[in-house]
Amino acid sequence: MKIIAKFHATYFNKVRGKAPKFIGRGFDSGRFDLLDMVCKQNLNNYINLLKGWEDIGLLRKGTVTDDVTSFLTKYANTSMTTLRLKTLKPKELGGDYNYTLIHGDYRGGNIFIDRNNNDELFIYDFANIHENGIGDDLSWFFASIDEVVFRDNAKELLTTYYDEFISQLKLNNEIDAANKYTFNRFLAECSYGSGQMVMVMMAASEGLLKNIDDNDGNKFIAIREQRA
Repeated sequence: MKIIAKFHATYFNKVRGKAPKFIGRGFDSGRFDLLDMVCKQNLNNYINLLKGWEDIGLLRKGTVTDDVTSFLTKYANTSMTTLRLKTLKPKELGGDYNYTLIHGDYRGGNIFIDRNNNDELFIYDFANIHENGIGDDLSWFFASIDEVVFRDNAKELLTTYYDEFISQLKLNNEIDAANKYTFNRFLAECSYGSGQMVMVMMAASEGLLKNIDDNDGNKFIAIREQRA
């Protein structure tokens, strides 16, 4: 958690000043113009996909409740239009949204631990690196680890990241940013990151299973949806 916190803090609301110019910026990309429409069209497919996973045991029984269905329907038809990436103007450009440079595929499978060198940590596969909120990286990571491990250690994971992130901002002389970035704001951005993960899955739901040819693949994606 500490190493990704340091990485995020380095570019926190400073992407244009510090990051390479080739970095993708989702909020002003035309590829999101049709995202709302696609998600609305795929809403029923997505809900049926979740129910199907529940029926065969890939999601816990009782996951797809009326409340969940109602939330997803409201999210696809109302909230998504307001919250989608393109409308979230970065603070660097006078907006209200905190952006940084994120890994884009931060998960257990992209982390190496060198047991022969004092457990030194290596993060690799930066093919999806881009400008976004820290919640996208963290929600993806949390969804990739064992559910019991996450639930037993969620508070420690979140506070460890946040404390290191704030400490790194202060070391970077970003005192004002450190003081304004509260823990509640941090939790809200993590929650938003999970919402983005659901949105991507909703957009892809119609053809999702066509690209998964084994039960392990279904289980892997179902676990991520459960966590989101």
